[in-house]
Amino acid sequence: MVVILSDTHGRTEHGVSGPLLTAVRSSTKVIHAGDFTTRAVYDAFRAEASELLAVAGNRDHLDLQRALPDHRTISIGDARILLVHGHRHTAQALSLFAREREADLVIVGHTHVPSIDSLGSIPVFNPGSHAEPRGNKQAYGRLTADSGTITATLCSMDGTPFDQITVETSP
Repeated sequence: MVVILSDTHGRTEHGVSGPLLTAVRSSTKVIHAGDFTTRAVYDAFRAEASELLAVAGNRDHLDLQRALPDHRTISIGDARILLVHGHRHTAQALSLFAREREADLVIVGHTHVPSIDSLGSIPVFNPGSHAEPRGNKQAYGRLTADSGTITATLCSMDGTPFDQITVETSP
């Protein structure tokens, strides 16, 4: 299982506890769509995750923005996943970028709103924020891969799923 997070906005801690901390520690990877804010928060995630795959967000301090890419393409199972924070792209630009990268799924953050949408035929998954939901539901995501499909699930902080999408992956 892969855990998907975004928009932590911490100063010193990752803000992860309870069932989410258990999920982070037992996952094969943690994907973070940016806005750790400080290097200390990023390092706190690195200390907990077996593998941390992340991009820079618009509120990350400059040293972290320089250290992290603004996008990355991740392979999980048969799936190609485009990871961006979401602040640099219009919907049209992101759709073109996702097609250029041959993405089966796009993961974004930035809005703090947990959601599953689409850019034409490409699904877009936003895990929301586990630490600073800004009036939205506090949430995170889980991703599982099977032969030919990936399933992205939005979860409440107690681990209860509340929305999901299964995507057929490109051969």
